[in-house]
Amino acid sequence: MNLIKEIQKELDAIREVRNKFIHQIDRDLSEEIKSTLSKLVADTDATDLPNELITVSLKKLSELVSIIEKSYNNFLEEKGL
Repeated sequence: MNLIKEIQKELDAIREVRNKFIHQIDRDLSEEIKSTLSKLVADTDATDLPNELITVSLKKLSELVSIIEKSYNNFLEEKGL
């Protein structure tokens, strides 16, 4: 099979799972969580919401990793390591 067609097939499968997940999770979330998420992506067009939510999520995770890294570096410095 052509490599490009295989990659396209894989991306289609991933897209389908993502779409089903996003639509299902929307029904399962409490109003409080929906409200918090809507504040995170307030200026986002509804058609781009899943992509924007992923972007915001990755940024938040990056912030957390940065805080952990800085704390770990401070710990090492305090221990003289």
